[in-house]
Amino acid sequence: MTAFTLFIRDVSPEARLEISFARHEGEDAHISGSFRFSLSEDERESLANQIAEKGLDLLLATGFLILAGIEEL
Repeated sequence: MTAFTLFIRDVSPEARLEISFARHEGEDAHISGSFRFSLSEDERESLANQIAEKGLDLLLATGFLILAGIEEL
C-alpha cells in the first residue's frame, strides 16, 4: 500500500488521497485520489492508465488487489 501511495504522490503530488483497508469482494484495499486542478481528458486518461498499470504490477508482485480511482473536485 505504501508503494502504491508513494507512486501516486510521485505522478501527482497535489492529489488528496483517501485510503481504506475495507475488504469487499476480494479487494484488499482502496485508494481514492481527488485532484483540485483541471485535467484535460487525455491527461486524466493517462493518469488513470498509469495508476491502473501500477495496481496490476503490485497485484502480480504481491497478490494484493488494491483498487485506485481518480476524480476531479
